Amino acid sequence: MTSFWGDAGGFLDLDDDGELNDGESTSKASWEIGRDGLIFLIDVTKPMFENNNDTNETPFEICLKCLHNVLMSKIISSDKDLLGVVFYGSDQHKNSSEFKNVYYFQELDLPDAKRILQVEELQKPEKLENFEQEYGHNDTFAFSDALWACSNMFANSTYKLGQKRILIFTNSDDPHANDRELKKRALMKGKDLSDLGIELELLHMKRGDREFNVHKFYRDLIDDGDFASQVDATEKFDELLTRVRMKEFKKRATTRLPLMLSKDISLSVSVFALNRQATKGSYVKVDSRNNEEVKCVTKYICHDTGQELLPTDIKLYQEFGGAKVIYEKEEVAQMKDLVQPGFHLLGFKPKTFLKLYYHVKPCSFIYPDEGTIKGSSTLFTTLLNRCIAKEVLPICVVNTRASTPRFVALIPQSEEIDEHEMQIKPPGFHVCYLPYSDDIRKVKIESFAKADEQQIDKMKEIIDKLSFKYSVDMFENPAIQKFYRALEAYALDRDEVEEFKDLTLPNNEMFKKKAGGLMGEFKELVFPADYNPSATGSKRKATSSASSAPKKPKVDLVQLDISEVAKNGNLNKLTVAIMKKFCQANQIKASSQKKADLIQAIQNHFGV
Repeated sequence: MTSFWGDAGGFLDLDDDGELNDGESTSKASWEIGRDGLIFLIDVTKPMFENNNDTNETPFEICLKCLHNVLMSKIISSDKDLLGVVFYGSDQHKNSSEFKNVYYFQELDLPDAKRILQVEELQKPEKLENFEQEYGHNDTFAFSDALWACSNMFANSTYKLGQKRILIFTNSDDPHANDRELKKRALMKGKDLSDLGIELELLHMKRGDREFNVHKFYRDLIDDGDFASQVDATEKFDELLTRVRMKEFKKRATTRLPLMLSKDISLSVSVFALNRQATKGSYVKVDSRNNEEVKCVTKYICHDTGQELLPTDIKLYQEFGGAKVIYEKEEVAQMKDLVQPGFHLLGFKPKTFLKLYYHVKPCSFIYPDEGTIKGSSTLFTTLLNRCIAKEVLPICVVNTRASTPRFVALIPQSEEIDEHEMQIKPPGFHVCYLPYSDDIRKVKIESFAKADEQQIDKMKEIIDKLSFKYSVDMFENPAIQKFYRALEAYALDRDEVEEFKDLTLPNNEMFKKKAGGLMGEFKELVFPADYNPSATGSKRKATSSASSAPKKPKVDLVQLDISEVAKNGNLNKLTVAIMKKFCQANQIKASSQKKADLIQAIQNHFGV
């Protein structure tokens, strides 16, 4: 059972960016490095510009499409990652080490609108026709130099990189078929890159009717022990050509905490956030003159003296029983540290203890951290096995340093593996945050009309007809998707915003096709004969009890003492119409008819 924690299985290894979060890697603090580096290494020899028999596009045009889509998706999915583009097999050269036939088309840097427009410019037919004049083609290149240039691009980056990948695009299965020395140098350089932690990925294309033979050269260059089982290049191309506007969140530990079973026994766990709401990017304040980011500084000014307050002059208070209880900042910090950071085991409860309505916020997931405390994996495995066997939940108090202590229930989860021996679910505990007693409300439900059995049965038939297998990937957030499309059009100077189909809207045609007859029958069972749900402009008639109820009287200006309201600071509770009427009656001039200006004018009138 302890073998669970050897390689972290599928949970931590299956990130699209290749992030690792097992105990061994996190102990080296690699999880703290947040940027990934990706280089497109594209073959620009003449065969890459010959039309493919299957499509009307050249392999080079397909590479540019992939590059364009990756740039567009990276800006949304992970805008902190770096991307570079290197051509090899060109007649011209441009790189930091002056290697022949290697051209830096784009340096390793953050994706932005300028880079996207540069790729779009190169995709134009006239630019592709003039490619040979501007860059040229040369078959006498050294592939080792191209790999070396990519390695130098990573080394010269000013950012710390957590992962380094090189995607090789080519339709030549043996670039050095007639030169054993160049082939040997390339294979040695590939091994050097592997030792440096730089991953090589091959995306090969057909050359005419000839199939690409990976065993001639690239099988030895990319020697990862499982080359044959890698994803087919056509599937990888489809993945790169698919535009995905989806925010990616790295599978990294949010924090590492001790799990204290007693005063003398503890182990270390990593805490992961399984669910996180995708939001729009945060706004950045810029100078209107030069469009540069400005730095905001907050200063506190004393209301009585007008002097700037120092941090030591500011006190915190909490009202209690009509009095203000004053605290120092240090005392507030000590209140949060009443419980030592970590999970403190209180005891165990049966699984039936946990109710669905106990949900307070999304659960976290804990996994053993062998790098902090040796032996954590073994002890964690034993605890997990016994909880599963006895069907109990550990109840703990947790303090994560960033929040106040909370009661939590640890829900055990055993490992699940599919038929391909791939891990579907990792072993560990889900951290369910428990509510306090005052978090649970007792809702009083008044009596209401109930449906009869015939109506219920008919609705069940409708639900059966309209049911489908739901997945979170089926629907995109309309607000975020429209926002990014508008932002994209503005940044790239587009005339039109790309259309977005909102799949969250009901498909009435499909509803009618699948259950139109049943819905008509349900309508006859529930609603009166003259009911028309599609009627517009009609208002519901008030019931006799509602019509007999006294109407709420309008606020009369005479009944109000405006001066008293102004002195009490309650002018914002008045409507704009009332304040306009008062200003007209007393000949008070306001700078505009906005509520804030009317309030200011009335306050000035009364000297408040």
